[in-house]
Amino acid sequence: MVHYSNVAVGYNVMNRKFLIPHRPGGIAELHFGLLGTYYICQQTNRDLIFDATWSIYNRKKEVKNEQFLGSRGYNINLWKALYKKPHKINNVEFYNPEEFPELYVNDDQPHYVHSGAIAIADHNKQNTMKEIFLNNNYRFIYNTYRIGVGNVIWPEMASNTLIDYYDFFNQFEYSYTFKEQLDFYLKKYFNNQFIIGIHIRQSSEKELGNAAFPPFWFTKEKIIPIIEKYYKQYETENPKLFLCTDCPNLNSELLEHFGDRMFTTNKIDIGKYNIIMGPLSFKNNDIYTPRTPTNIQLISSDCSNHQDKDGFAYYDFLYSALDNILLAHTNVLLCTNDTYFTYYANCAYKAKNNKNIHYVFEGLDKAISNEYTFNNKKYTFGVDNPYRWSITNV
Repeated sequence: MVHYSNVAVGYNVMNRKFLIPHRPGGIAELHFGLLGTYYICQQTNRDLIFDATWSIYNRKKEVKNEQFLGSRGYNINLWKALYKKPHKINNVEFYNPEEFPELYVNDDQPHYVHSGAIAIADHNKQNTMKEIFLNNNYRFIYNTYRIGVGNVIWPEMASNTLIDYYDFFNQFEYSYTFKEQLDFYLKKYFNNQFIIGIHIRQSSEKELGNAAFPPFWFTKEKIIPIIEKYYKQYETENPKLFLCTDCPNLNSELLEHFGDRMFTTNKIDIGKYNIIMGPLSFKNNDIYTPRTPTNIQLISSDCSNHQDKDGFAYYDFLYSALDNILLAHTNVLLCTNDTYFTYYANCAYKAKNNKNIHYVFEGLDKAISNEYTFNNKKYTFGVDNPYRWSITNV
């Protein structure tokens, strides 16, 4: 229920029109979707509902990835776990989903969208997009566009430099819980320490479309010599290695090889999210336990209650957000060049205008052929889709 300070404010909100970011991807997609929605809000004189409920981190395993309302699994507004609701930025006001009971049905799941209350803008249907955006009869529009995806109405959105990414998101204040975790890592590992950041993006068999690098292509034999090269280059700085990767094998193999020289966010228990519920008061008697693969109820002052029993999707969101931001605090960045995950770090280096350096694992992408075999499976690029890998048994 919305509580307005006076009738005039309530009337003003009731007469405004809104866009809602709609990106089903990870951290980078959520941010680019928010940035793109903000730009379109400026062009159409709309305000923005600060909603991040449709995300890969927010989906039950049993829910299919179908593009219609109500298929988003847990329907938790993940932005609330990362950011406080921003104040007005230029001419765009920001609102939380809870302020619109006519749009969100709060019964079994928080922020479950009422399917009859909204229009969906589909970036695959350009003519429909133009009609929807320019038709002032729609009060709520789910917006699929992100900065970097051009369209027939605003071709300038094809440029990633349309809005200063780093400057825009530095106007957002972190939620209390997330800031507490971020400060912990910065103090423990980054304070007066030379850090070499490493981000290795590699798809899994279930996510062949998410990266140019095929599954199992990266090996420690390929990666370790490159990391050692840069470590020796800065050895006089006594550097630490900060690893971010979605490849489980590399995550264990690299940590084993580099030992105490390397650390990851996964090695530290975020604890405060793992609360054993009992008869005692939550606020006064918190009991912290390690992160373990069992049914754990998440409670946070910054987000809705959330029962996560399908792979710690919500925890993974917090870790990804930490990795994304911590990479911007590194002194040297080594990364695969097929992802926007490190875009914030790149922007941070440019904004700092100092000796921070951005390096790419040069040549690795060029070494990939369009076809290779691993464990009796053949991976072929561009057969069913010109931008995707396909798998056949051999």
